[in-house]
Amino acid sequence: MTDSGYLGAQPGTPALVIKTNAASRSAINTFALGDTYLGNNLPRTGSWDFRSAWLRAIYRTHFKVTPAIELTGAGAQYVIPDYRICANGSVLISLLNEYTNLANVTVTGPRRC
Repeated sequence: MTDSGYLGAQPGTPALVIKTNAASRSAINTFALGDTYLGNNLPRTGSWDFRSAWLRAIYRTHFKVTPAIELTGAGAQYVIPDYRICANGSVLISLLNEYTNLANVTVTGPRRC
């Protein structure tokens, strides 16, 4: 994947550089992911979907990071999960739908918090 700047004004440069060897893994994202512009012909959620897929490829696929809270279901990619451990040891889960459409999600905890 290459990055060619706003409206393709620059020659393409590597957008993601990853390195894997027996002892370690590294990844360098060479552009500001939040400033991505994918064009006007995509649906309103296109940029969100791109950023989500990009971060998933880096953290889940390359670094093998397992999230504390996993959401699946219709619209789950637009819901931001968070949690806090309360003083009494219980876990308070927060789900924030960042989209205007309804989301029907299933919440699982693949790892211990």
